[in-house]
Amino acid sequence: MHYELYIDVFFMENLIMDYFLLRLVNRLMKCSATHLRSLAAAAIGSGLACISIIFLRKYLLLNTILVSVAVTTFMVRFGCKIKDKKRFLQGLLCLYLSAILCGAVWRLLLRFTGTVEMKGFVLWGTAAYALVTFFLWLFEVLKKKAATIWRVVLYQKGACKEVKGLYDTGNGLWDATCRKPVSVISYSLIKELFSLEMQKELEAFCTCQLGELPGELAEIHPHYIPFQSVGCQGGFLPAVILDYIYLENGNTSRVVTHPVIAIDRERSSSPRSYQMILNPNLINS
Repeated sequence: MHYELYIDVFFMENLIMDYFLLRLVNRLMKCSATHLRSLAAAAIGSGLACISIIFLRKYLLLNTILVSVAVTTFMVRFGCKIKDKKRFLQGLLCLYLSAILCGAVWRLLLRFTGTVEMKGFVLWGTAAYALVTFFLWLFEVLKKKAATIWRVVLYQKGACKEVKGLYDTGNGLWDATCRKPVSVISYSLIKELFSLEMQKELEAFCTCQLGELPGELAEIHPHYIPFQSVGCQGGFLPAVILDYIYLENGNTSRVVTHPVIAIDRERSSSPRSYQMILNPNLINS
């Protein structure tokens, strides 16, 4: 029993797949290596694999070590421009995982056509790379979206209200008097922290129908904050100061005492995936 191996085909197949794998590692590790650098590393790696097949075919163990360790080490270091030891080990792991994933997708696509020629290899290899890249992009988008939504719990005099807050870098509201960043929430949500009597007083204040502040309402320091937004001439938002709020996103959490919260009466029932607009300074400061 014997096999015929066309060294040029073997070289091209390894070149294409190694290049795809290196680009995936660059994407996962956020490396700065260029496409040309990855292509050069893939060509050298493929060439070394061909040399090992020609001269070391009788030494199976040595051949395996050379291809899977020495060549892979060079490709990750040079093709991904990684020098740090820890990042190199991570890159090596990413390369092997990408190879397994791409190989599985490639075999699945190949099963539908049965094409084993060079043209079929390039076609379905490219399709596998594109499919894996798409899912990685989708994962990054979903991860980024999840990172902008925070769990927020508002506390006032023993009462609490949990909402979803949006980390909005466009929110630049600032309370010049208190010298604090301002977040925004709808009246229908924040009113649940107060008694029925205080809700009526707060609503009257928000609609500028309250002349003198009652003692209970004065505890939350109601005042007005000027604002301006795109497509709006600007105006004033009613704002209050709560006891504190708790912010949480994944493994990150923090408590902000006496936060300034502006009240938006126009969006009492928002269909969005968030219920509060957080000022980025609450989290970054």
